[in-house]
Amino acid sequence: MAKLNTGIAMIYPIWGFLMLILALARLAPAAFKAGRRATFSPIAKFLRSLIWGGGAVAGAAQPLDKLVRDIGSVRRVERLSRFLMWMHPFAALTVAVHLCGWIFQFDSPMEHDYKLPFAGGDGIIQLFATGRFVVLLLFTCSVGTAYYPAWWTPLRFGFFHVLLTITCVVALALQQITCRWWYNNVWVVMVRTGMGIVHGDNRATIANNSVFSLAALVAFQLRWGMTASDFQLIVLPSVLICIASALVEQARDSELRATLEAKASKELETSVEAVLATICDAVVLLSSSFQLLRPSPHLAGLLLRSSSSAVLMTGGNFIDLLVESDRNAFLQSMSVPSTHAKMLHSHMRDANSSAVKVHLYHTKYLDLEGQPVHIIGIREDSEENRLQPPLQALPSSLSMQVVHEVWDRASGESPAASSFSGSSDPMPLVEGEQAMSLCVWVDASSTDLMMVKCTPEFTAWSGPSGLNEGLLSWVAPWDQSNFYEFFQRSLQYYIRKQSGHEVEGVEEPGSMLLQLKPPHLGRSFKAEVEIVEICDGSTEDSFSEPRILGCVSFKRTQSTQKCPSRNRRPGRASRHLDFNGVDGSYLAGLFAAAAESTMARPSTSVGGASSVGSATRVNL
Repeated sequence: MAKLNTGIAMIYPIWGFLMLILALARLAPAAFKAGRRATFSPIAKFLRSLIWGGGAVAGAAQPLDKLVRDIGSVRRVERLSRFLMWMHPFAALTVAVHLCGWIFQFDSPMEHDYKLPFAGGDGIIQLFATGRFVVLLLFTCSVGTAYYPAWWTPLRFGFFHVLLTITCVVALALQQITCRWWYNNVWVVMVRTGMGIVHGDNRATIANNSVFSLAALVAFQLRWGMTASDFQLIVLPSVLICIASALVEQARDSELRATLEAKASKELETSVEAVLATICDAVVLLSSSFQLLRPSPHLAGLLLRSSSSAVLMTGGNFIDLLVESDRNAFLQSMSVPSTHAKMLHSHMRDANSSAVKVHLYHTKYLDLEGQPVHIIGIREDSEENRLQPPLQALPSSLSMQVVHEVWDRASGESPAASSFSGSSDPMPLVEGEQAMSLCVWVDASSTDLMMVKCTPEFTAWSGPSGLNEGLLSWVAPWDQSNFYEFFQRSLQYYIRKQSGHEVEGVEEPGSMLLQLKPPHLGRSFKAEVEIVEICDGSTEDSFSEPRILGCVSFKRTQSTQKCPSRNRRPGRASRHLDFNGVDGSYLAGLFAAAAESTMARPSTSVGGASSVGSATRVNL
């Protein structure tokens, strides 16, 4: 018994030695900082370079490194809390089985049933000498986590790690038989390995395993003596646990760093796209082989193509959209390594095989796989930089526009009053299921049915239209009142239907055939229109969007005037033309067109604008 008491008393100097280590660890950082710059800093850098494979060690912590440490600490607490919650049912079941064994005495008798004077019974030493106290400690922490999940902090988890290590040391120190010591050591190694990997704090893992190895060596030496093989079997698991914990934690930090870098790269990509979108008509993302990474409805509207075209969908080849003579120059410019953004002049083919002069703003970055991703902003060349067609080649529709300007000048109207181009901002494009239809949404509360958004198919059909243009101005004068009444009748029908009122006996609006004359197209055509839905267009962050929107769908369009060859891009406002040097035949054509449009021209001007004779008196 005296020998047994001597062996048990060994726990107290080990505990005191551990407290001394903790006390010295409190003073160690101050001493380390004092001699860091003089002596310790080169040694620490050398050791870290050896540990991390000879990589360069930065002298100062970068902002990303600090962010990785902070987020890693938060994730460590979350990971340990989840671990305790997962272990809660298993620990509860194990403790319940142990309690039932003690109460009903069906547990197997222990080979080391101690009877010490200070023990107060047989069960205390039995509890500490087995893994039951470790399970009880784990169960206690899991219960605390279940009741107070936010109670855990990194410091408290470190204390729990130390307490678990001390429990394992005590369990081995109370063993009296060598085979029982090695048997319990296997379970202790498993517990220490799991705790070191789950905790993930390299400093705490190294400190706890160092103290455990020292205590185990002292206990084994005092009781049975030490051999070289025993020393290896005790120290080697601790070294492997520290290495495994460091490797797992390094992998977690690398994953977190890659996630943060990917997030920063995504935010940078979004910012670059937003900046390019403010000055460009379309922005596309291209892979290293210049294939589209996502569809671009704005590019489809710019080139008057269908948004469902294969070349404009994901995987389409961007090179096919360029003019053949510009493809080699584009590829050569993209292959030149550069860290700065650059601009390239090029030409693209639209739906009519016409060459559209554009500016390409290019920059690139590397994706997660290290492959370059090209961000290209496409801006159509301005109207002023284009070669204007000769006046004698102008279509008759443009002659009508010139006649209208002559009427306005004769009556004293300002150019702004006779503008029919609408807002210079393009209408927003609608994506989703309705993107393939020919639809435009109008403000139901406006008198001219102001257009607020449309589908890419509508833009490809009618050309880029200005925001807040009135759809009613596109309708021929003799159909305007009928179309407005048709729209209001459809509006009342859908409102009654959506509000739950009975619509039995009320005739459904159906469709209407009318003639359209968009000012920017210069031609007229017939179309069958239908009001397909009435929706709420107000948003929480925008007070300017209309409250009620009506969706106008166009079907079975038929041109009533042959469209001449396109010499200029549709959707642009015509500028004031110079009439110097115009031959007599062209002026005769102008006045003939003016005579034909006298009856259809709205009488909005003041004096002299109601007859052809007043037009002939204008000084050209």
